[in-house]
Amino acid sequence: MKIKMTRQIATIIVLALSVMAIFGGRWITGFYGKGHKLILENKKSKGNPDAGIKIVEYTDFQCSACSVGANVLHEFMNLYSDQIFLTYRHYPLPSLHPYAVKMATYAECSAKQEKFWAYHDYLFENARVISRSISPVAKMLGQAEQMQLDMEKFKVCVESSEAELTVLQEKDAGKKLGVRATPTYFLNGEMVVGSGNIKKELEKILGIPTKAPKDEKN
Repeated sequence: MKIKMTRQIATIIVLALSVMAIFGGRWITGFYGKGHKLILENKKSKGNPDAGIKIVEYTDFQCSACSVGANVLHEFMNLYSDQIFLTYRHYPLPSLHPYAVKMATYAECSAKQEKFWAYHDYLFENARVISRSISPVAKMLGQAEQMQLDMEKFKVCVESSEAELTVLQEKDAGKKLGVRATPTYFLNGEMVVGSGNIKKELEKILGIPTKAPKDEKN
């Protein structure tokens, strides 16, 4: 009986090690809240993983209200990065924004080279210019080159279906959690819609009275 139990324990240990190897160093340590497992992958997350304030944002790079929200979170992260852990999730709305999926795909490929947040900032700051240019793809490739990404790997990534599939899977996951508009946030598991509302909620938690920005929703 003891030998049998020992073998069972050994089997469990082997399986656990195999799962760790598959995830390539990522590990699960808890929950964001309803529907969100906290996976520390450090590609589209930033801040303090042990922070009491955990935010998952679902946004669209062509959404003007999402750009406002990105600026709001940028300000809070600059001041309170030790108290906040922020994770980005794609939620493109192609019926409203024709380049949203492509922008998200390029951002996803930048994440594979650990440059997500820099590319994220570029897209939000330049979304209108990109979408109105003669060649949006050339603009986005040019930025990747300027950021000194490995262009061979980057081009393979954006031309394959894997990155776009990740984008669409994240959107689908958001839908299942009740996301219907952008920007939508999950603040410690509770849904908050709109950049003005996330600012107000963070002010309440942190006890910092500041003027809320004009909010838009798409």
